[in-house]
Amino acid sequence: MIRFRNGPSRCLAGTGPLRYLGISVVAVALVAAACSCAPGRDQSGSPCTSWAVVNQSMEALVADCEALWAIHTNEGLDAVVGREAVADHPTLGPALAWWGHENPLHGWYGVDVTGGRVTRLRVHGISPGSWPDLLTLTGLRQLEVLCVSGSIPPELADLQNLEDLSLVSGSREQYSSGAISADGLYACPSTLTGPIPPELGNLTNLTELGLAGDELSGPIPPELGNLTNLRFLSLRGRLSGPIPPELGNLTNLYRLYLTNNQLSGPIPPELGRLAQLGTLDLAVNRLSGPIPPELGNLRSLRELSLGYNSLSGPIPAELGELLALYLLNLNCNNLSGPIPPQLAALQGLGDLYLHHNDLSGPIPPELGDLPRLSGLHLSGNQLSGPVPPELTRAAKLVNLNLSDNQLSGPIPAEIGGLADLAILHLNDNQLSGPIPDSLGNLTNLWILSLEDNQLSGPVPDSLGDLTDVWILSLEGNDLTGPLPRGREEPPEWFDSAIRDHTSRITPDQWAAYCLNNNH
Repeated sequence: MIRFRNGPSRCLAGTGPLRYLGISVVAVALVAAACSCAPGRDQSGSPCTSWAVVNQSMEALVADCEALWAIHTNEGLDAVVGREAVADHPTLGPALAWWGHENPLHGWYGVDVTGGRVTRLRVHGISPGSWPDLLTLTGLRQLEVLCVSGSIPPELADLQNLEDLSLVSGSREQYSSGAISADGLYACPSTLTGPIPPELGNLTNLTELGLAGDELSGPIPPELGNLTNLRFLSLRGRLSGPIPPELGNLTNLYRLYLTNNQLSGPIPPELGRLAQLGTLDLAVNRLSGPIPPELGNLRSLRELSLGYNSLSGPIPAELGELLALYLLNLNCNNLSGPIPPQLAALQGLGDLYLHHNDLSGPIPPELGDLPRLSGLHLSGNQLSGPVPPELTRAAKLVNLNLSDNQLSGPIPAEIGGLADLAILHLNDNQLSGPIPDSLGNLTNLWILSLEDNQLSGPVPDSLGDLTDVWILSLEGNDLTGPLPRGREEPPEWFDSAIRDHTSRITPDQWAAYCLNNNH
């Protein structure tokens, strides 16, 4: 059988009818030879004419091979598979198969072949010049590009078989989409720019869509609400404008990540229709207005992150109906009013982040009824009244931060019974009376911060038993006796161990959202 060496994926575009009319393959080859392929492409070394690489009787697969080789020629092998970046990796380096003459197509790194077509492609880098070839791979079901440069072509909507589309670029850690990119092996000098094409809303077979780039901008197209088979949607960059209420049509959605953008306006109450949603992350945006009580309808929700915005009004009591919730992050907003005692119904809750808002009133003692609570973060509010001793019923508490409020009265001696407690912040309140001797029982404590209160009396000798404390601060009180201090130098892992992991933000973002947001 005669085969040409130029890329049939481009040059045979108009020869399909010849095959159906019975024209010989020789004639087809002659037509192809007369075609004008992409300028500057040299595919004289293409392996796609080799039976060892691809079965030459499968014309569509040969065309797919030529398209991949054209991408290889345009981008270079290292850019396509990221081989140079992972060559020394103990696990990944040896596993990477070179694209070339010795390896069958289905063995090329990042390529899957099913039913005579390339159905999956995972490549490291794509530039605008390679999109025309990539878009001929109409059998693709999965497309993942880790370092995309340029804008997203609207013609991607022609790949109607796509079920999984992931286009990532940029340098921010949160854009990592692969196991090896998180540790810096995939540093992306390229940048995904421009808007999200509304045409992507025509890819109705999509179940997963992830787009991330430092310069990805413009609004979220309402047309994405047509993707009713989506289970996963992640859009990260510099996207602006409102969250389209049409996203409430994605009733199969399990995870929705719109974090780290510049989205503004209210949270659409239509999101309360996403009954299967397990994760809703809208943190680090410019969202305003109240938290819709309709979010209380998301009975499958395990993680709700709305922190680092400008949300206002009360915390809806309806959030206490999210019985599957493990993480509730509402920190660094302008929320006001009391903490709803209904949150005590969230028996699976592990972390509650309400810090740096304008919350007022007492701390609900019912929060002590949360058996799995490990982190309670209420600092930077206007909470008043005593520290409820009932909080110590939450026996798994590791991090208790009630600092920078208007709390008064004594420190409950019962806190000394929290055997797992590692971090205790009660500073910058109006607490009075002695330091309970029972705090010396907190042998797992790393941080004890009681400064700037109205505490009095002698410093308990038992605090000297806290040999693992790295930060111990008692200044700004009326205490007598020597003030013990923590260790001189915390270990390298210390900062990351105590960091707020609910959203990855920069120190500048922390200052903007948490310190300058009326706090």
